[in-house]
Amino acid sequence: MSVAVETLPAFPFDWDGTRLPAEIEALRAAPVRKVRTIAGAEAWLVSSYELCRHVLEDERFSLKDTSAPGAPRQYALTIPPHVVNNMGNITGAGLRKAVMKAINPKAPGLEEWLRARAGALVDALVAEGAPGDLRGAYADPYSTGLHCRMLGIPEEDGPRLLRSLDVAFMNAPHEIEAARLHWDRDIAYMTERLDDPATGGLIAELAALREDPDYAHLTDEMLATVGVTLFGAGVISRTGSPGRWMNCCG
Repeated sequence: MSVAVETLPAFPFDWDGTRLPAEIEALRAAPVRKVRTIAGAEAWLVSSYELCRHVLEDERFSLKDTSAPGAPRQYALTIPPHVVNNMGNITGAGLRKAVMKAINPKAPGLEEWLRARAGALVDALVAEGAPGDLRGAYADPYSTGLHCRMLGIPEEDGPRLLRSLDVAFMNAPHEIEAARLHWDRDIAYMTERLDDPATGGLIAELAALREDPDYAHLTDEMLATVGVTLFGAGVISRTGSPGRWMNCCG
């Protein structure tokens, strides 16, 4: 006796970022639809503003639960499961105050640095002439430099951390070995910075907490994880764009 298998639409519908998928029209009439993710899991896709807002505000859809064993996933994890709920982990470890201080937009000298760095990168683009790579020559180094400054690590080390992000934020159907290799390398790097007297910024503040008895529960790996995840999440959210390359016309 044969058993009928439900054929579900594959989500994402289309990887072509230059046009809207044909399935969009059907979603306008039925904003709740069952789909199959690239990881092979069944999921419910909601697409109306009201439903999306409800999901985002409902604790039953908490980010920390998406990494639980057996939880349906849109794509395979490329970071350790316990790191998914990054801000929750930071708060739980008692590090929220130090982190929020480091990312304060009103930090002394930050605005001046941002203006000077942006101007220098734009001047370099103009001097090189069209076509220009806005992401590679502007967005990536701008965001990378900012987060290196915030963390207190050398800006020249930014590109080596940046190279990990294409793997760390990859939408893959299965776990890939390269993701763990990149993660371990970056954790080792950030751990070394904890003991480097030249380190400043947030990493120096985290390193100093190791002398405080109230933070005896923290390990070097936990502190290094804060640095790696803040760099990755911060840089990728600032430099993300529909296409890898963009032309500058003048």
